[in-house]
Amino acid sequence: MSVAEGVLIDNRNEYLYAFARGQGESKSLRPLIYADTASVVHSSRVEALRSFDKAFLDQARQLAVH
Repeated sequence: MSVAEGVLIDNRNEYLYAFARGQGESKSLRPLIYADTASVVHSSRVEALRSFDKAFLDQARQLAVH
């Protein structure tokens, strides 16, 4: 399981504009001798970043001035 978190904050007034969290999970079932943890970790991180990207952009879009 991988978790990606991020915030958009103003350093001057410490106002929190946006916060997002994305999670990704990947599983592999095989004998230990054939275990390839790098591919499982990579796929869970990619999934976490994709869900983070969507959540963060949704939060940031609410800040847009029309």
